[in-house]
Amino acid sequence: MLHWGIILVGCAIVQSSLQATYYTVGDKWANVVQNPKHPQPLMQNSRWIINATNPHARIRVLCTDFRLAVSPPNSCKYAKVIFDDGVRKEVKCEAQWDLLVQGRSSSMSIELQVTPGGGGFLNCSAKQIAPPAEQEVIDLQPGEPVVRVAFPEVRGLDQLKVWKFRSASEDKISLQCTMGMEDRARSCDKCVKDILTIDAGEGPKQYCGSDKVVVISKEKEIKMRFETFPGTQAHIDCIAQGISGSDPNEYNNVKYSEEDSSEFGAVRGTKPTTCLCGISNKNSKRIINGRESTESKYPFMVSLRTPTNLHFCGASIISPIHILTAAHCVSKIALKNRPEPETLLPVVGTNDRMKDASHGQTQKLKVKEVFVPESWFEVKNNLANDVAILLLETPIKFSKFVSPVCLTPKLPRIVNKYIKAMGWGVTEYGNPDKLMEANVQVLDKAVCNDNAKEICFKNGKSASCNGDSGGPYVYVDPETNRYTQFSLVSYGKRGCAGKHFIGTNLAHWYDWIESTMRNTTSEYNICKKVED
Repeated sequence: MLHWGIILVGCAIVQSSLQATYYTVGDKWANVVQNPKHPQPLMQNSRWIINATNPHARIRVLCTDFRLAVSPPNSCKYAKVIFDDGVRKEVKCEAQWDLLVQGRSSSMSIELQVTPGGGGFLNCSAKQIAPPAEQEVIDLQPGEPVVRVAFPEVRGLDQLKVWKFRSASEDKISLQCTMGMEDRARSCDKCVKDILTIDAGEGPKQYCGSDKVVVISKEKEIKMRFETFPGTQAHIDCIAQGISGSDPNEYNNVKYSEEDSSEFGAVRGTKPTTCLCGISNKNSKRIINGRESTESKYPFMVSLRTPTNLHFCGASIISPIHILTAAHCVSKIALKNRPEPETLLPVVGTNDRMKDASHGQTQKLKVKEVFVPESWFEVKNNLANDVAILLLETPIKFSKFVSPVCLTPKLPRIVNKYIKAMGWGVTEYGNPDKLMEANVQVLDKAVCNDNAKEICFKNGKSASCNGDSGGPYVYVDPETNRYTQFSLVSYGKRGCAGKHFIGTNLAHWYDWIESTMRNTTSEYNICKKVED
């Protein structure tokens, strides 16, 4: 009994003449073999000759339909296809799922040989495989921003792109990709349609399917090639970065080292600020993660409370009449209601949420008006555009224990570095009465949250939690030696136990902050570094 793969057919007289058809192929897939009288099978000896436009290329053939007549035990008795590239021959019979043949030269002959009663169904495409004329070169080094590669912009097309990632230092580089591609062919366990090829220094390796790929370069270079087959929805999303250790994420290679911070914010740096800001009141002790802050150590810190004196959010002083916090501290996320100033009680000059400071400079303030970007109110249950400014009825009395924080119009180069967070939020031991401080690591936005309006922080034992919202993330500007706020606590992915924490990027909102202050007073401005 004779079968076409799994289809039963009868016998027919086979024409013995050999028909040859010639094709020239380039970098795109081209259909070279098909049944001209489909749904009738091919039942005569046929030959197709394929040549590449590039004499140094290799021919690749993919048959998405390959079903030849079968009569066990000799599966090739009635029909077979011979692939011949001049270097080797491959003979294929029976039915094949997504048959891929990779040639070793710039030409290939495909010959169908049938005997009486034989034949089959064929549909094959071919292209040349050669180094592309162009490739994108990306230089990386530890401490520099992570590079994200997402390709293609438009899915479903026949596309090819090549990247070369190079280390700009003596360190290695890592590449991590999530894939959405056709799976390996069932017949040969190979990637046949969509193919991601990565060479990290130990030879090229092919990937497909939906797995995550993580590779580290053997030396200082990684090459990546991505090919998509027409009609599929193949895509990749990769991040590449320079690494100084064995972990593919540089932030895990950067360890916190305790340093003497007794002079941070205490003495003036090489550049002045437009007003006295970002100072610190300290003793000679070093700072350790998660330790209680000394009394009024950070004079710009604000406890935002209910009229009944219950702390619920953090904030920071930015002028004698302006306080900076998160929008969700003054407007409920689910309702996006307009803020009510009379429900807010800012308290400054204390590091204890239960009592005033011993120096007598604790002040409880009245809010006159609350400003929130209109974009905050557009989508309920969403924390985008999480920033707010409180306008006070009367100015804060500044002193050694009460003063503003510095702001910056540009996001500093702090990726993978440790900065300072502070607040009265929930810890593993409950709600602390005293202000707590912690060293928190800044992550590249490409690692966790590719949003220019937000900044990503690594979770840890000393990360932010409920009650810290609205409080400042600060770093010491090396030129002013002043604590400078660049973000504020917004939310945690998957709550306090999540992998990352997200802060509002204040550099993005700097112009809005400045214009809001200008529209409410002509007397006070943002405190910032004086640039040359």
